[in-house]
Amino acid sequence: ITLIALILTIIILLILAMVSISYIMRENIIKHAETAANQYQIDAEKEAIELAYGEYVMDKATGKADAKLNMDGQATVDENKDEDGNNNGWTVTFPSGNVYTVDSNGKITGPKQGGSIVGGEPQTEDDGSDLTEEEQSQITIGNVENKQKYGSIVDGYSAGGINTWRLFYQDSNYTYIISDERIRLYKSLQELYTEAGYGNATGADVSNIGKRLNLQFTNFIESNTNENMKAVAYLTDPKNWKKYKNDDALYAIGGPTLELFAASFNAGEVERKIGITPNNAGYEAGHCGIPQGEYGGIYNKEGFNTWWLATPGVEISDNQEERVDQILYIEEQGGGCIFPMPVSTEMYFRPIVCFDTTYFNETYGDKLK
Repeated sequence: ITLIALILTIIILLILAMVSISYIMRENIIKHAETAANQYQIDAEKEAIELAYGEYVMDKATGKADAKLNMDGQATVDENKDEDGNNNGWTVTFPSGNVYTVDSNGKITGPKQGGSIVGGEPQTEDDGSDLTEEEQSQITIGNVENKQKYGSIVDGYSAGGINTWRLFYQDSNYTYIISDERIRLYKSLQELYTEAGYGNATGADVSNIGKRLNLQFTNFIESNTNENMKAVAYLTDPKNWKKYKNDDALYAIGGPTLELFAASFNAGEVERKIGITPNNAGYEAGHCGIPQGEYGGIYNKEGFNTWWLATPGVEISDNQEERVDQILYIEEQGGGCIFPMPVSTEMYFRPIVCFDTTYFNETYGDKLK
């Protein structure tokens, strides 16, 4: 009897242990505990920064010449400077690996640690694309398909607060749709890419998507530090435009490139096709004659005035000097033109979204109207 009772006791204990483990796994207690610990550490680090910033403000107010953000050995502090060498805030790195940015007004952003941290829980940064790096490096603009449907509304697709999208281009591999609304971000392109972290970007930092959709431009290299490279890096990085991509799509970018625009436009019966003439600085452009309203206004829509293409432009002056701070854009006026414009200009955006063509045709093919 004693042996039987012992066996039964062991069985009951095993059952209870299995139930407990199952509960812990189901309720994710360990993960919640780790998250709480992470958040406690983040709160403590931010409080330390706030105290240090308060002392810095007091030192400045009392005229202390060497006023600085002093973390008293709790973290390393790197001063951020603007182009004129003036203080533009600090980068604060703790032994935990958490990195914060603090602007000159004391606003704390972060932490970052191998991605972003939200609510104290490390998250792998979403690059905004469902394509691997290798797949991105093999993107091509293939032979046009389904041209008669270009400009059709893609019924059922909605993302980023935009409910109307139109078919822009399709080949056997990829399909692109374009926003039927223009987006205004109320800042110059230069301000936007600087704030997004592309102020020091080079040609090598342009995404594979940007390089492949600007395929005829061959100067996407590290030594190319022109302003138009920074802008294209920002415009063609899917993570900056992922709000316009739903779960069906592969990625979104800030606008069509000139080569994608030309492939779509030239496929129709047009009086004057768009030419593509890149050099080492960018694409020269001065094309006019893009009819307004055709194909649902995907090329030139009334009232849209100016919007960016995701392509480096170059303007060559009478004395053959090149301006390399230019990006191409669509101008509604003057018969519909493509011109270069300095990145210091504020304009609108018309994001494009990319799909696998087979999936798009199966999902949206009968919803084009």
